[in-house]
Amino acid sequence: MNIRNIVIASFLIFSITNYSALSADEGESQPAAEAATSIDPKGKQKVMEVQFEASLADAHAAAMSAMKLHGFTIKASEATKLEGSHPRNFGAVVGSGGEKLTIWLTSEGEALTSVKVKTKRTMLGRVGQKRWTAPVMAAIERALN
Repeated sequence: MNIRNIVIASFLIFSITNYSALSADEGESQPAAEAATSIDPKGKQKVMEVQFEASLADAHAAAMSAMKLHGFTIKASEATKLEGSHPRNFGAVVGSGGEKLTIWLTSEGEALTSVKVKTKRTMLGRVGQKRWTAPVMAAIERALN
């Protein structure tokens, strides 16, 4: 077995192991009250949903500013949904960047809005990409409080 085959085999094992671990994370979720106070310290959560005491317009503005703060380019902006992508970087870690972030806003009343944030990473760039769910949700929380 030559070096090239060993490198390819170890990359495949690494990818499969990480993909299995990521799939296991999908079923986990925190209660909204808990998520609002301790926003996923390890950054492992793929989807987060938190209710804020704010109007839909205020939550929308906070979500847009949080996305811009973390370097996302906003691709679609509707009253109840924001979509954006992080620019790709080619350097030390090939394939870093390119993550897609979606934020859903649901009005639960005049001054109560539910905010759901989800990061989607590409299969090939998974090693160099990061989950932006917790940092973006924390920025939204700071903007609304």
